[in-house]
Amino acid sequence: MSPSPSGRQPSHPGLRALVIDDEGAIRRVLRRYLERAGWQVDEALDGASAGAKLFQVGSTYDLVICDLNLPDCTGLDLRRELDARAPELLDRFVVSTGESAEGSGALSGAEARELMMSGHLLAKPFSLDDLGALLRKVPTAVAAA
Repeated sequence: MSPSPSGRQPSHPGLRALVIDDEGAIRRVLRRYLERAGWQVDEALDGASAGAKLFQVGSTYDLVICDLNLPDCTGLDLRRELDARAPELLDRFVVSTGESAEGSGALSGAEARELMMSGHLLAKPFSLDDLGALLRKVPTAVAAA
């Protein structure tokens, strides 16, 4: 097994990511991928535990990957809270979903268009290549590559 997803040495040492998803299998895949690329990874399984990590005094994240549908809120709810409390994280906040960006449900309207335009939307199911391409769009990941 190679040290990073690309077979190179880790390219993001010291960067921190928060993976928020209620599905353990998704969290594990994202954690393994990111750790192999040199990221330090924290996990949360709902909005409450994510908020506790995101808004803890002294806590900083270079990347947040958040499932759209969490048990206690949506990823968009959490994104709105970030906009109010830590807007500097918005350009590093990725929403992952199995819903169509143009369909009904939690992802619709102006927020869906904004996420699609920003490139910060990870459609499930995703491949590791899809994940790598998305990470190259996140400003911190690009700066550290």
